[in-house]
Amino acid sequence: ESSMRARAVVFVGLFAAASAVDHAKFRTCEKTSFCRRHRKAEAARQFLIPPGSASVDSSGRVSAQLHGGPHGVPLTLELAGFESGAFRLRLTETKPLHGPRWEPDDILMDPPSAQLVALEASAAAVPEALRPSVASGEASVYALRRSDGSDGPGVVSLQLHPFRAALHVAGEPVVELNPEGKFYFEHHRAKGEGAAAAAVAPPDEADVHGGKTIVDYGEDGLAVYSDGTKQQRASEAEAEAAPAADDGLPFACLLCREPWHKGSRPVVTKCEHYFCEKCALGHFKQTRRCYVCAEQTGGIFNHAKNIQAKVDARAEAQAAAAASSEMTEELVAEYEASQKKAACRGSTSGWTYM
Repeated sequence: ESSMRARAVVFVGLFAAASAVDHAKFRTCEKTSFCRRHRKAEAARQFLIPPGSASVDSSGRVSAQLHGGPHGVPLTLELAGFESGAFRLRLTETKPLHGPRWEPDDILMDPPSAQLVALEASAAAVPEALRPSVASGEASVYALRRSDGSDGPGVVSLQLHPFRAALHVAGEPVVELNPEGKFYFEHHRAKGEGAAAAAVAPPDEADVHGGKTIVDYGEDGLAVYSDGTKQQRASEAEAEAAPAADDGLPFACLLCREPWHKGSRPVVTKCEHYFCEKCALGHFKQTRRCYVCAEQTGGIFNHAKNIQAKVDARAEAQAAAAASSEMTEELVAEYEASQKKAACRGSTSGWTYM
């Protein structure tokens, strides 16, 4: 009986401890931006290296561009070698939004000093399975050459489409990068990038003050700003400015990442990727393949009427707002002039002293 009583006490104690957990303290997926973005599968769009992009510079390092990916953000690849026989492959954003990312300087090896050499398909060090791809230009293989003229024990292969990399020793892959084509790069994002992301942003992550400086709070708990305006309640703000629907169109050129404007002259390729006319023609001079997906464009760039319509509508709205502002200023100036004129006459209570 005493044993049963003790078990009951333990059970009650455990139940009480479990009941005392405050579930409100736990962050759910909806409250975490990274989880929200990746909860649903991303669109199947793989990274690729455009033909002719990979090259060896005078210092013996390999550089290349990566295009595509779920968000179309261009990346820069750098492959370097060390005297020890090690390779280092580094991927960074080509045009980072907030400048170069911080990198630790106390855990990296000394600057690479060995030279990398591109190998022909017939070279003995090229793995047998990669010879056809190297011969057709769909892959590249690089050997490491030390300062004394000797070669390192391994070679590195870069496959262009889809992007893959591997370290081979004695013809066998020992380290592989992106073997299943699922490589993902979390790039820096502009605040509010994508209407879909903005639509699910929770209140604690959104700037409800629009960047204004708070100088005080009213008795109703709403903020008072330095420009004299007052914070609106959520229902009032939503009624005045409902968020635009996500039409799936990019907000900027996929190459230069510059938001659309009146001089962009947006164009669209057969594979439905959008660029400003200047970027599209400049890229076409280098390769006939699409900057994003590497499909053949055939030199066909159609006028992107859907994006141009949005640009024109925004320009008209801005012009209307500017005209309204000018009209308001004129009315205010006219009113102030009439008030000064009335004051000079000595107007009071409807009577004028002449």
